[in-house]
Parts: sequence; structure tokens; C-alpha cells
Amino acid sequence: MSKPMALALAITESAALSFRSTGQKVIERSCWHETLDSKSFQELVLRNLKPIKTLFTVQNDTPTLADFQDFKNEYVAHLHEFMRWSSVRTVFALLEAEKELGDRAPEDYFPEMAFDYVLEDCQEFLGG
Repeated sequence: MSKPMALALAITESAALSFRSTGQKVIERSCWHETLDSKSFQELVLRNLKPIKTLFTVQNDTPTLADFQDFKNEYVAHLHEFMRWSSVRTVFALLEAEKELGDRAPEDYFPEMAFDYVLEDCQEFLGG
């Protein structure tokens, strides 16, 4: 599993759920668990993972349900650290802008603009 991609998706999806549930710019632990336990999140991750292609083979590193559980538990302790990243603060600012615009802005349109920055921070956090 591409940990940076999965972590970036987990952070952004949990942030959106938390903000829409509480109105606060905090990734709630309960929203983190709810997001990572959801079938829709797991399908989102699978859609965003690409098999590794070599000259003669394709290696498919499809995560299992146990992988998702391990991943959820491994990174939940870092939620406060993630919220200090400028990229995650930007996601919250964009969620607030989306809320202010109401029906004029499609859901997740603005937060998606910051995804690549969150992904870069996840790559740096995970060491490459």
C-alpha cells in the first residue's frame, strides 16, 4: 500500500468529516476511526493506488481489512502533529470557505485543491 497516498486521503477525509460534524478545525479521533473504518474510504484508497509495474510483472499491493486497521491504529497518535501542518490548516480554511459559500460551491471542490500539498507533507513525514 502506498502509505503517503493512504495517509493523505485519511487526513483529508477525516478533516472534512470532523469539520462538517463539529464545525471545528480539528481532526476528531472518532472521525478518524469512522473514516478509516468506512467501506467508502477503503474503496477510495484502492481507486488511488496504482500497481507497481516492472519490466515483466505487475505487483499488486492491495491492502487488506487488517492493513486498514493497522494503519488506522498506527497513525491515530499523530493527529495533533498533522493538524500543525500548513497543508492541513489550509484544508480546514478551504472547508470553511466551502461552508461560507453554501450551495454555490460543490462539496469537496475547494479542499481537493490542497490535497497535493497534504500528500507532499505525508511523503516527508514518512521519509520519502
